[in-house]
Amino acid sequence: MIYSSRWIQRLLHSMKLATFTLLPVSLATSCFWQNESSHDPKVSIAPPLPDNIPTNGHTMGVPTAPVKVVEWADYQCPFCGAFARTVQPELVKAYVATGKICFEYQDFAFLGPESVLAAEAADCAMDQGNFWQYHDSLFANQGAENSGAFSPERLDEIAAEMGLDTSRFDQCLTSGSHRDEVLALRQDGIEHGIHGTPSLIVNGQKIVYQGWDSLQYAIEAALAAP
Repeated sequence: MIYSSRWIQRLLHSMKLATFTLLPVSLATSCFWQNESSHDPKVSIAPPLPDNIPTNGHTMGVPTAPVKVVEWADYQCPFCGAFARTVQPELVKAYVATGKICFEYQDFAFLGPESVLAAEAADCAMDQGNFWQYHDSLFANQGAENSGAFSPERLDEIAAEMGLDTSRFDQCLTSGSHRDEVLALRQDGIEHGIHGTPSLIVNGQKIVYQGWDSLQYAIEAALAAP
């Protein structure tokens, strides 16, 4: 999907942020997603990570693993959703669970207000020690951009279905306690050459992501490096 400069200017004006240019998002050839005009009113809850996977905030895996993989993504990005639903499980099984990589998720919330709100909600879940299940559940409940799929009510519903402390979660979300962090991460991504999502970094090197095979190749090369 290519976002026009006029569309971007309207978005940035509405969020009162400095104007920047986004390049077209690279299409993952092995993944297909079609945004729908409406969303199911009932939320889906993703399963938690296996108990043997260590987690710390936005990271999973052994911190001392020889390879670190970082994903920059937006919760409304359809190709990020495809990554979360189809590639991430393979990544966890083949490399995270075996101690070969540490995987980190970084917010690049650029597709509108609901992108920012969803990122804030995931961080509110993180405050209760459950970032990754909430992260996966967000991608399981994607809808058309800024259509209400990630409204405060829907985000609260996901938290409730996961069994989080909903009063604490709602206070965190409505207060905007993580908003500055989310917006700062986007700016940090821009400064580090992130122009679209998903963007994958393997041991500090941005790769040309074209699906699972391209990521696996980059990881294997990093593991084999002296």
